[in-house]
Amino acid sequence: MTLYFAYGSCMHEQDFRDTVPFFERLGRAILYDRSLAFTHWSTSPRRKEPTGAADIVFDPGQIVEGILYRIDEKYLSRLRRREGYPLVYQEETITVEFNGKMVEGVLTYSVVDKSEREFAPSEEYATLILEGGRTELDGAYLQRLQEHIKWLQVVGFRP
Repeated sequence: MTLYFAYGSCMHEQDFRDTVPFFERLGRAILYDRSLAFTHWSTSPRRKEPTGAADIVFDPGQIVEGILYRIDEKYLSRLRRREGYPLVYQEETITVEFNGKMVEGVLTYSVVDKSEREFAPSEEYATLILEGGRTELDGAYLQRLQEHIKWLQVVGFRP
């Protein structure tokens, strides 16, 4: 079994189930010294329209909240395909806080070739992220994320 930290569209249970049909959703986890940014322009056929895709970037003092899952290793190839591994996203082994304890050896993905500018996420993609975190992420974190997404949709870069 593998612990997996989702911070983007994989937080949306039904969308994630399309990739990993069986999993255990453990709950909210926190990744320290990172922030969420949309550093990749995705034209994935999984989405109705191109979108800025979520990423985690080094940012001392900041946090990214997400969902911690336990998944069977037999589904890793499907998750890798979804993430465009190894060309678009790379695997990282991270430490997150879960239920007040630090948990090491957690799998997550980050963009390989990060843009210096952020790309505006599509409405569909933003909805997956926000709805996916709605029940478990901290309300203030979710509000800041929603405001950041709205700001990007107004002024964010699009190729």
